[in-house]
Amino acid sequence: LILAQAALTLLVSCRLFYDGRRGMGYIRQILKPMIEEKPFDSIVSTNLKKLAKLSIVIGILVNIIILSEQIMTVFVYDLPSLLISEKIAHVGGMFQVDLTFVVYWAILLLLSYIFRYGEELQQLSDETL
Repeated sequence: LILAQAALTLLVSCRLFYDGRRGMGYIRQILKPMIEEKPFDSIVSTNLKKLAKLSIVIGILVNIIILSEQIMTVFVYDLPSLLISEKIAHVGGMFQVDLTFVVYWAILLLLSYIFRYGEELQQLSDETL
């Protein structure tokens, strides 16, 4: 079971590195129009939306690694039976999930909508000139 958990962690970590590389590519594509002083280019809002979706995937993968380590500690290593003594009557496992990636997703999605609206305003401004 320990080797299976290590293999799972390694597999999920490889996917995290791949998704991190994709995320860096999205960030570069977002910054490219910013450098050219075209912040409301269509590629910015599109890549912000892709980055938001990627943040959900990365958050889920990180939580899989954290939960697998917690499950291994409690059940496979049998932590409660190791700690129970005359003075300690009961030991329980408490699993924690980090949901901050949902906040990042919401912020990135909001930025995507803001830049899409700015793109529409820029297009209307260019048409009136």
